[in-house]
Amino acid sequence: MKVKEEEMSDTMKLSLVMIVRNEERCLKRCLISAKSYVDEIVIVDTGSTDKTKEIAKEFGAKIFDFEWCNDFSKARNYGLEQSTGDWNLILDADEYITKLDKSTLVTFMKNPNKLGAIKVVNVLNKEGETNYSKVFLARLLPKGIRYIRSIHEQPDTILPSVKLPIEVEHDGYLNEVAKVKRNLLLLQEQEKKYPNDSYILYQLAYTLYLDKEYKKADEYFKRFYKLAPPESEYRKAGIISYIENNTLLKRFEEGHKLIEREEIHLQDSSEFYFVCAAFYREYVLDDVKKNIQFLPYVEQCYLECLNIGETDKYDGAIGTGSYLAAHNLGVWYEVTKKYEKALECYNKAIEWQYEKAKVRRKEVVAMLNHKEQ
Repeated sequence: MKVKEEEMSDTMKLSLVMIVRNEERCLKRCLISAKSYVDEIVIVDTGSTDKTKEIAKEFGAKIFDFEWCNDFSKARNYGLEQSTGDWNLILDADEYITKLDKSTLVTFMKNPNKLGAIKVVNVLNKEGETNYSKVFLARLLPKGIRYIRSIHEQPDTILPSVKLPIEVEHDGYLNEVAKVKRNLLLLQEQEKKYPNDSYILYQLAYTLYLDKEYKKADEYFKRFYKLAPPESEYRKAGIISYIENNTLLKRFEEGHKLIEREEIHLQDSSEFYFVCAAFYREYVLDDVKKNIQFLPYVEQCYLECLNIGETDKYDGAIGTGSYLAAHNLGVWYEVTKKYEKALECYNKAIEWQYEKAKVRRKEVVAMLNHKEQ
């Protein structure tokens, strides 16, 4: 495939490597977003019965069939074996590139002794509202790197990972029910082989949490928490989900102790304080007379979220350092009858383009006007 950007043709060869199955809904969007940056498109089809292959052919892709064997690493590695590139960009069909700095990419590919981590923005539907989360994943791989793990596969290498100015949007979680069930089965098979693998335990806990099996998730969160290395990125994400799971199970004393132990390690994470605010809100409401001493914690946590702000230091929810924190703090002020402060928070959230805050702001303004009359 001819590269459209001239500067790319003078660099190392870049291949797009994908595994697909029945992706006619979104494959074209993905390939349109990537075609001008790559020299080759390698598509591994694991059994499509729709127009997936026809769409891939429109873009000059090299298409290979692979019999699905419940192992994402094997499928991805088969695709990497077909690639002729010096570097391989790994994307899924329900992802598409929204930002890519070509000059940085060209410079980066001159050194094959590291992996490129790209920012994947996940589009989520939570209680009827569209939310977003971000995760940096090593998806730009030098030739020769392969994957391990049958699910939630990881590059099998000790090479360091470097964050790149490449962003991808992913909307596959909008249809996540079937994926959750499939992932759960694959993870349970992995646990049988590696019962003390803290990463697998974390993924099992989180998958059960997504499936609203909170009591079962709790068992795996406990095991993950005991085994996860302190320096691992997934430990931080796991602790935040563990707190949320404790909130839903109303295990407040256990959750409070967890927060006290881990705050020192997560004091620069807005998402940590965001879930803590929700935890203490529910803790107080569960027994106001008994737990009233925790009431100030709700405000303090949301203020800390806004103090930290939005950052790419950690993976996690988008908005916990900006519009979501401002809106939720506004709701808290409104509930506690601090209407002027609530109005300030809603105005902040509106400045961050959070439409939901406009409804609350309108009601607070009406309330204040009524009080003045």
